Amino acid sequence: MTLRRRLMLAVLPVMAVLALLPGVRLELRRSFTRLPTEYTELYFPRSPTVTNAVIQVPVSLVHHGAAPYTYAVKIAVAAVPGTAEPVTASTAVRARPDEVAGTTFEFAPPAAATGLLITVTLADHPQSLHYRLYVKDVKDTP
Repeated sequence: MTLRRRLMLAVLPVMAVLALLPGVRLELRRSFTRLPTEYTELYFPRSPTVTNAVIQVPVSLVHHGAAPYTYAVKIAVAAVPGTAEPVTASTAVRARPDEVAGTTFEFAPPAAATGLLITVTLADHPQSLHYRLYVKDVKDTP
């Protein structure tokens, strides 16, 4: 057996064991996965709720980029069935790179709805969130 072959047989098991470690797996995934240079995570940090006839919708985002960025976060709350125009609002959220930033929107629930459809979007970005809140959830929330 040649020296080169022996060396390969010795190195392969070590590489396989190292690949099982979480930090090494993450670094391997990063090196073999093409990520966009900048992207944004948009999410609900917890479920929207209704308390004392006020809908509270928490929204968080993380900006993965080199410089701080200000996002225009827009929300629409529509009654289901859609008998009236959705209630809308927007706000600016300043995000620093790789840090969580967020806001909470508050609305009065539309009358005569069997449910609510909540839509959150970022202006000039493709991200959006959708959440459906049923009347049962509205009535059961203290």
